[in-house]
Amino acid sequence: MRLLTALLTFALFGVCLAAKQSPDAMSADKEPVYQGKTLGHWIALARNKAPALRLEAVSALRNIGPKAVPALAELLKDKDRQIRQAAASALGEIGFDANPAVPTLIELLRDEEKEVRQAAVSALGKVHSR
Repeated sequence: MRLLTALLTFALFGVCLAAKQSPDAMSADKEPVYQGKTLGHWIALARNKAPALRLEAVSALRNIGPKAVPALAELLKDKDRQIRQAAASALGEIGFDANPAVPTLIELLRDEEKEVRQAAVSALGKVHSR
């Protein structure tokens, strides 16, 4: 009986902890959120004309993680060198889960900017190291 009571108490404690998740937490049926803004918001910001806002979006997408990989892969084609470099670095930080972006990262190895090529090489190394 004591064991059953202890198990029920432990289970109830776990349920209470799960209910107290932060507002930025992601459930299976909801869109990921970072700093109170959804993945969709950050993707829209990534398409803004202002490079500073696109850089802000890259940072947020990096923090969102694997669900943001398609958007980050798209930013590898940005006209601004800093955006391409930041997107490559972000994909490297995501690691193995950024594997779908590998073909675009490989294309980036031919970028005219040395810093962008270096970021692509680094990202490819991190994506494939497991």
